[in-house]
Amino acid sequence: MRNQWINRITGIYMFLFVYVPAIMAQKPSNLPKSNGEPVDFFGSLTNIIVYIVLPLIIIVLFAIWRNRKIKENIEKQKKQEQDKSNQKKS
Repeated sequence: MRNQWINRITGIYMFLFVYVPAIMAQKPSNLPKSNGEPVDFFGSLTNIIVYIVLPLIIIVLFAIWRNRKIKENIEKQKKQEQDKSNQKKS
């Protein structure tokens, strides 16, 4: 009976001195408070250009560049295969 009480008290102390400070240490304390209003991306032309148009242009240009690069690699491989076949015929 006495061992049960000692185990319970030890468990409570473990919880209070180990877990509670660890939980409190993870709480951010120096963050600014939000006013609850969402960011207005469509409020000005600058926001529209910077956050919507420029990323879309970058994605489209990357896709075009990547497709050209793939086509160039395919053409190089075909040319190398043709050269090898021409050398075998000679």
